[in-house]
Amino acid sequence: MDRLEQLVAKFSAQLETQVKKEVPVAFKLAVSNAISQLSGQVLPVKGHLRSGVLDYLLLRQNDGILVEGHEEDGTRNMYAAAGLFNCGDSEQLAAVVVHRNYWHYTFEVFVKKGDITGAAVILDVLNRHLTKDNPVKGKIINLMGDIRTLDDLDWDSVAIPQQFKTELERNILFPMKNYETLRKRGLYEAAGVLLAGEVGMGKSLLGRIVAKKVTELGGTVVMTTPHEIGSVPSPEWKYVFEVAGTLRPTLLYVEDVETSGAPGSSKMYQLAEYLDGLEDRKDVMLVVTTNELESLDRRLKERPGRIDRILVFDPKKPEFGTAWKEQVLAIHLNGNRGLEADPKEIVGLVGNRPYSGAQLAAIISTATKIVLNSNGLAQPYSPNGKVILDRHVIEEAIRVLDNTYNFRRTLGFSTNQQT
Repeated sequence: MDRLEQLVAKFSAQLETQVKKEVPVAFKLAVSNAISQLSGQVLPVKGHLRSGVLDYLLLRQNDGILVEGHEEDGTRNMYAAAGLFNCGDSEQLAAVVVHRNYWHYTFEVFVKKGDITGAAVILDVLNRHLTKDNPVKGKIINLMGDIRTLDDLDWDSVAIPQQFKTELERNILFPMKNYETLRKRGLYEAAGVLLAGEVGMGKSLLGRIVAKKVTELGGTVVMTTPHEIGSVPSPEWKYVFEVAGTLRPTLLYVEDVETSGAPGSSKMYQLAEYLDGLEDRKDVMLVVTTNELESLDRRLKERPGRIDRILVFDPKKPEFGTAWKEQVLAIHLNGNRGLEADPKEIVGLVGNRPYSGAQLAAIISTATKIVLNSNGLAQPYSPNGKVILDRHVIEEAIRVLDNTYNFRRTLGFSTNQQT
């Protein structure tokens, strides 16, 4: 048994009045900051009444003791101190113990018998660092509290129908921007938006753009996956909403939500309870993605208040027609400034094939490889020095993709039909 465990065991045996708070490990920086503040406020104890917990924590010289352990990133994984804590207008005689398991910190305050007010004063230090002064507030984080940095993304980084942008602004970004005002007027509603459809249609990219927009408005984003959620101690969604709700206003973004649990499973039922408000949703907004809308639990997709809007990314739908395909190709050509091609010509050659955005982008990369492998570095250049992707090489790239994705058979194209 290490020194901290010995301290905790002794505290349990000589308990006076104890107040305990469980803190998600996502707030490791906030806990470390609270510990640093408390360490600067604890004063040596001389001549004060000591018994039980406090007596054990004091050295023979009647000074407060300090026990600390640190992770590699500098955050604390254990801490114990006792003495007079200088808490602004008052001094509180107390002992503070913090220890960590993998997913939680346990923050314990021991005070004289019945002194709940004294314990609350010290816990206020922690609560302030968890909420108002939390260093991950306004950031994009995962469930471990690690800060994520996204690329410089904006609406023009993805090709989507205008109505999709309108729904996201209306249901997520406007309430986020006006959170305090809407709450004061009783008009705030935590919305949920589902991005559904085939792989390679830009759902994940759109989710990251929305996440970046949220932080630009001062909100926080908890970005996670069912795999990460599955590693959290049960009940999993309780931990997720505790992290997200503490940092409100918050957007919870979950990729591939259908893999969180089978329809009718306890995990999906638990999520539905939070979205219904049966459990405290804590004003958390929700954006989730799925590649398999049909397999998603009906309790999520068929009830407003859980999921309010479903945006379906389907290359066979009219809104993903010629204009959308040209926009996808233009984005990818702008990102490859050494290439020259005509998006309109490419779309004309693609015809009625329901290519996803990723497959359209693959036309560009495949055509580029064909040119480079055919001509080496002696391929034709345009007057501005760009590699030309002409009609012939685009046709060859589409033939390669037709074979790769087996579109001719699935769409009824003849195997010798010209593109």
